[in-house]
Amino acid sequence: MIKEYVPKIKKVQRVMQYILIFELIFFTAFVGYQFFGWKRKMNTLNKLTGLVSERSELFTQLGNMEKETEKLAIEIKNEKEKFFKRDEFESFVDGLEERLNSFGLNLKSIYIKDSKDEEYSLISVDLEISGKMDKVKKFISFLENYEHLILVRRANLLLGGEDFNYSLILSLDFPIYED
Repeated sequence: MIKEYVPKIKKVQRVMQYILIFELIFFTAFVGYQFFGWKRKMNTLNKLTGLVSERSELFTQLGNMEKETEKLAIEIKNEKEKFFKRDEFESFVDGLEERLNSFGLNLKSIYIKDSKDEEYSLISVDLEISGKMDKVKKFISFLENYEHLILVRRANLLLGGEDFNYSLILSLDFPIYED
């Protein structure tokens, strides 16, 4: 009796093995297909994450650039303030003889030459002044520390006269910023 069931059991075992193999192949194919779909989605997600990260960094850099631009604008404004404006220069020259007198110096001659450009001008002024050495030093110190930029192109100091006054010949350049 048992002998007659053995071929049937072997047949059932073989059918079960085929079913198991078929299920394993089907499961592997299904999981593999799903895996490749997940992998594509992960790759897309990684690309999008990288893009978000890159744009976030660019946004941060843009914010930093905006701050730097504001700082540069302030620096440019401060540098422009070092230059004379035309009316400030004219006021400076108009009050020059009075200022020289306050230092105890005399203005012998003044020559002004204006060279204009579009945005700024360079005005050259040749001065000849006379006075005592300590007064001349104070005036030169005044020019060095003046709130606007005054460029000394040339300076000649001569000693002469009855009272041993010094004669100072200055060639100055005044950069003028035109708004």
